[in-house]
Amino acid sequence: MSVTFCPNISRTLSSRFQCRLQKRLYTSQKDENGTKKTNHQKIDDDSKKNDGLLESNSARNADLLTKMCQYCYDTDRIDEKNLEQRKLVVRELQEIIHHGIDREATVCAFGSSSNGFGSKDADLDISVFDINKEVRGRVWTKAMKTSRKFEKLYYVHRARIPIVTFRHIETGIVGDVSFSNGIAIYNTLLLRRYSQIDKRVQPLVYTVKQLVKNWKICGVRGGYISSYAYTLMVIYFLQQINPPLLPSLQQFSVDSNPLPVKRAFGFNVWFYDDIESLEKVWKHWNTNTMTTGELLLLFLDFYLHRFNYEAHSVCILSPKPRKKREHNCAFELRDPFERERNLASSLSPTNASLMMRKLEDANHHLRTIPPTDVQNSCLRLKVGYC
Repeated sequence: MSVTFCPNISRTLSSRFQCRLQKRLYTSQKDENGTKKTNHQKIDDDSKKNDGLLESNSARNADLLTKMCQYCYDTDRIDEKNLEQRKLVVRELQEIIHHGIDREATVCAFGSSSNGFGSKDADLDISVFDINKEVRGRVWTKAMKTSRKFEKLYYVHRARIPIVTFRHIETGIVGDVSFSNGIAIYNTLLLRRYSQIDKRVQPLVYTVKQLVKNWKICGVRGGYISSYAYTLMVIYFLQQINPPLLPSLQQFSVDSNPLPVKRAFGFNVWFYDDIESLEKVWKHWNTNTMTTGELLLLFLDFYLHRFNYEAHSVCILSPKPRKKREHNCAFELRDPFERERNLASSLSPTNASLMMRKLEDANHHLRTIPPTDVQNSCLRLKVGYC
């Protein structure tokens, strides 16, 4: 047995949210020659004006925001102690399987614990492979309980992917165990590669995830989108700005045309993973010189004023905008491998409106925050300005 520590949206929106989106995102505008251009068609043109945007009075906070992003990353990321605790949980789950269930099974951690974007308080996601289907679920729950190393065990059999939730008694780490969730492993590896491309990616993702958590606009159970979905939103934004900070690894190939295909679990899971050579083969490598603070401001601006929610979906599969498939939903965010899956399907109409309002408030606050020290600025973001 081996252990690896690897790296339904509503059809209608509130009238307030519809009005806001129509005014800001759907309307056509004319260029200097009188030709109509939709907002999404103007992304490249608007991106060229980023410097002008950041020269406004609000952009004076960009340096402070860069320090804040780094502070969020340094204080929130999984450190060596927390990583060792997570590895302990995986080893003890291994022992449970090895001694009492199935000696041939494989235990693998995935998700934020392994993808480069995990925080200390993030749940630990575990998947078990090559295990007899007859011992899943309740049998697995009983085995974990018998070990006396886990508590608060619940078998959630009606979930999209059935899981066993747990709390590890010694470390206090909470998490869940799924079975043969192979596509999640590839998602983890893909995001980990994105986190390794540029040093600004992790602090930006950490900051966005921390802020939406503090603003309470994150979580599928609460009718919002998941932390994973927000991570994809940041990656997509970094692919769309001009010049791009990230390529599309699933559409990037040096010498293969058509692109390679790698089939696993019913999906094409191929992506370019030679990050060390990317500097030599990607023409946009290191051409974007914006600071993390500037990128944070532009991230909010992108989803408030530039992204066309009516016509396009957020999808990191391709650097080109992809047409929306479900035109009766407010927001479409596609999984990179399970492309029929809309990760924003849990967003309710009320919460969609609230999410936009929070982003508006955050955008205003981050551009006008007083130049205090970094710790106090981070604290102020947590206690109600947004």
